[in-house]
Amino acid sequence: MTTHVNTPEKAHKLSQLIEYYEVCNRAEGKSPKTISWYSANLKSFRNYVKSRHLPDSLDHIDTKLLREYVLYLMKRTRYNGHPYTPAKQTTFTQNGSMPRESPQGIRILVIR
Repeated sequence: MTTHVNTPEKAHKLSQLIEYYEVCNRAEGKSPKTISWYSANLKSFRNYVKSRHLPDSLDHIDTKLLREYVLYLMKRTRYNGHPYTPAKQTTFTQNGSMPRESPQGIRILVIR
């Protein structure tokens, strides 16, 4: 497969560019885990674009879309889709009441 990224007359699909980026990273000798992490994040962005019913093309990505994606990431559950999602944590003192601001309060982490 040959992908020419510099051809202005051709609109490139994100999936093609992600695949090309994986090939470049392998050729540069990056570790498999690094390549996997990069690819997963890029595919997450591609899925976000698809969920918004936007074209899967580099020509339609602008600063506004990228900033909306950052806001989306900031709002979503941190471990979305992961088999282990941490429970919410609350801090209490040894006697079970909420801690005081003083350093004397011994804080115990309780998982709900």
